[in-house]
Amino acid sequence: MRRPGPKRNTWTYDAHGNVTADPQAGLSIEWNAIGLPRTITASSGTDTASTQRFYLADGSLAQVSDGTSTRLYLGDMVFEKAADGTVTLESAGWEGGRLLPGTGADKILYVVKDHLGSVRVVKDGTGAVRQRFDYYPYGTVSRMWTSSATADDSEKRYRFGGKEVAGSALTDLAGMGAAPGASYLDFGARLYSPRTAMWLSADPLMEEYYGIGPNVYCAGNPVKYIDPQGEIPIDTIWDLGNVLYDVSAAVVNHINGDTKAARSHWRDAAIDAGAMLVPYVPAGASKAVKVGKNGVNALDKASDTVRSFGKYIDVPNSKSIKEGGRFTKRQKRQILEENRRQNGGVIKSDHSGKILDPPTQSIKGQKANMNQAEIDHIEPRSKGGKNTSSNAQVLSKEENIKKGDKTNELH
Repeated sequence: MRRPGPKRNTWTYDAHGNVTADPQAGLSIEWNAIGLPRTITASSGTDTASTQRFYLADGSLAQVSDGTSTRLYLGDMVFEKAADGTVTLESAGWEGGRLLPGTGADKILYVVKDHLGSVRVVKDGTGAVRQRFDYYPYGTVSRMWTSSATADDSEKRYRFGGKEVAGSALTDLAGMGAAPGASYLDFGARLYSPRTAMWLSADPLMEEYYGIGPNVYCAGNPVKYIDPQGEIPIDTIWDLGNVLYDVSAAVVNHINGDTKAARSHWRDAAIDAGAMLVPYVPAGASKAVKVGKNGVNALDKASDTVRSFGKYIDVPNSKSIKEGGRFTKRQKRQILEENRRQNGGVIKSDHSGKILDPPTQSIKGQKANMNQAEIDHIEPRSKGGKNTSSNAQVLSKEENIKKGDKTNELH
């Protein structure tokens, strides 16, 4: 990848799609066997400095060392390890901010975050403002104010998205100094470069989203979407607002004795909450029922998508994945096996939940079994739906016909 500017930036990658060199930042990266950054090295002329990163078996960060200092991670607690082996508490995270060692109100830090979860203000228990941050859309710090008399490293490290800078000490206002990893933010599953608006490794779900580059942050819309772990972008204000609206409306109607309306809002809240977990399916689709027939159809589609999407994501895809592609016989067989596994040994419709009969070969002259199982696309083939297993749903033949999809997958 090349980016224009006074200093041309040509990223290089390894065979797995991980960035190994970022010349504009003067950084190089080594990766471990499970695709996590092991060493981040900063170079300036003949001078180099490295940050080593160590992980637990589940991939969670355990230790960061830059040769002069070491941080140890234990859940939300961070410890400092001195050269003589002495370990002391550096800070501990809690829902509203961080706690520093010692006593007194100034050891309790409160953070004010925006709708993306980015830290905007850090205050202590005395009410004193210790940090303020402003950001460009993709996360680079545009302005930072620090109370130099009180702010320490633990306060400066957590920034855009509430994520920690992946280096050691920070050296300038933009957080893009020579400290190894200071250009990057640690989202858990991947490192993110706000300077380039790119992930440093490929999307683990990239096979499901061919239309989006594997290193693109939040589908190119960092204001609408967030990606808490670097895996799946989800809507922010729109999704959360719809869920909160439905929950509050359900409670109010229940208090007023309108149980029918309350049940309706609880159902809508469940649909909208489900939509939050499906990338690019907006919550609030349940409100479409209020605009007539077209709204009902939109609600049905959203409900079916939330209910079915990804149920068979663990089933291996065919070797040839394409828009409008058909599921292979082996793929269909494995999808039905997975359906049985999820439903206690019987085949059930992903749409209605009723028990279905195993599919049989049609015989000329005999009436088809309308209750037999069929595999269909969630996103129709006629609209570019792919033959990935995550796009599969199990329906009865009757449900498939009523669905009106002219591109049904018949057995």
